[in-house]
Amino acid sequence: MSVTLRYVAFRCNARYSDAMPESPRTRTSARIQDAAWEIFCERGLPGVTMEEVANRAGVAKTTVYRRWPTKSAILIDALKERLAPRVRFPQEGTVRDDVIAQIEAVIELFGSRTGRAYLALIAESVHDPEIGTALRDRYIADQRDAAIRRLRTGIEHGELAPRIDPEILVDSLYGALYYRVLVARAPLDRAYATRLVDSLWPAPPRREPARHAR
Repeated sequence: MSVTLRYVAFRCNARYSDAMPESPRTRTSARIQDAAWEIFCERGLPGVTMEEVANRAGVAKTTVYRRWPTKSAILIDALKERLAPRVRFPQEGTVRDDVIAQIEAVIELFGSRTGRAYLALIAESVHDPEIGTALRDRYIADQRDAAIRRLRTGIEHGELAPRIDPEILVDSLYGALYYRVLVARAPLDRAYATRLVDSLWPAPPRREPARHAR
């Protein structure tokens, strides 16, 4: 799988607002997110303005500003609605198996239209601090925290040694993944998830030998 980092037009997925309940406020927010996402897919980040988002969503610009302070905040919330269900951290097997499954899901996402749009936003964040801050605060921080919590659970259950620093392990695993796709631009497939975890996963905790009473 290869990824193009410069902006290209993306086909948008189904509108998020189509699946929303009938609450007027919720549907209005969903329409605004859909509008921002569609404009980004068509024109890239420079084409997204609060006025254009309001026009396409059919609402007043003040309605948009009451919900989001910037266009970056709208875009990242729209992104989160599309990404989060696909990359939720599983809690079904061992912590190692769950990490592999989650990284496989991220790799699969990278090959999708939504995933390529996500990577394009990451590339934009290099030159646009506002989008970088919104990405970190409104999406990436939650994903990172979920991974750290899963590793801490593994430590509590004796699957990882207490000396392991969950934050460093998460940064090592996902840092390598994002480096491969964004910098090295090397091929990615599901098998890479297992190779990555096998290379960086710490040794299991040592079991103290049982002491027999004399």
